[in-house]
Parts: sequence; structure tokens; C-alpha cells
Amino acid sequence: QEVELLGSRIENKILILDFNSGIKSYGGGTARETAIIKQILYSMKQIDEVEKVQILIEGKKGNLPEGSDISKPLPIPNAINKING
Repeated sequence: QEVELLGSRIENKILILDFNSGIKSYGGGTARETAIIKQILYSMKQIDEVEKVQILIEGKKGNLPEGSDISKPLPIPNAINKING
């Protein structure tokens, strides 16, 4: 409820998403943090020509509370779930 997208733009096939600091208020936990990042990346897969997503927090690069590095653009995965055969 506290998360707000402040802005977005596409530069050189990188979708830049700028969130407010509410994105850090998920209650902690590595699994939750990983799930948040994956959910953002999978959702952005629907946008044509976007290859990576840069997540900013109030205009700044950095890390999420559990240490996930979001300082660089993150590649959008080809598949949501990997199937091992």
C-alpha cells in the first residue's frame, strides 16, 4: 500500500522505474525481497523492446534492505519458471 511509482522512462532498451521509499517497507526477509524483484521483472517483460530494468528509489541507485543489489540494470528473464528435465 505504501509503494508508489514516481516515474518511468525507457532509455537504450532499459526501462527505468523510480519508486518511492515505500518499496523498502515490505517487512524484511530475503525471500520477499527476491519475490518483489522477480515480480517487477516479469511484469515488465510485457513491454516490447525492453531488455533490462533499472530500479531507482526516489531517484537513487542502491540496494534493498536485505542487500539485493539494484544499483545496475537487471536483465529480464526469458522464462518465469525454469523446468529441469
